[in-house]
Amino acid sequence: MRAVFQEPSGPGHPLFPVEQGATEFKAALVADLRITRGAYPHDEEFRVLIDEVMSHSEEFRGLWNAPVLGSRLGGHKRLRHPLVGEISLDNDVLKVPDHDVRIVTYTAEPGTPDEEKLEHLRVAAGRTALPLSSG
Repeated sequence: MRAVFQEPSGPGHPLFPVEQGATEFKAALVADLRITRGAYPHDEEFRVLIDEVMSHSEEFRGLWNAPVLGSRLGGHKRLRHPLVGEISLDNDVLKVPDHDVRIVTYTAEPGTPDEEKLEHLRVAAGRTALPLSSG
């Protein structure tokens, strides 16, 4: 939240390598923070973070006080990856009931160049993964 709402942004300081509107991205971040704050209403670190960002960002205050904000439970993303270039993926966020765990999945349309790029990334990740230690 600090990096998004308090640090200067511009062409040299992208939020994420995701082609998504900054307003939509920021609204989704605030929505997630509000949901998490609701789950931990007595967490002092959350209170400090929220107060700090509120005092520095009019944009954050506006989003925080908005009557309705959704939650990011999935969608479509276009990303730029250094190994494969632009790739379009569908994503879903699976929430584990009664836990804070969220599982984020990314899939590509079968039979498309995006599926090939995703497979290339899977193989590349397998090659660079650290070996499991025995012991």
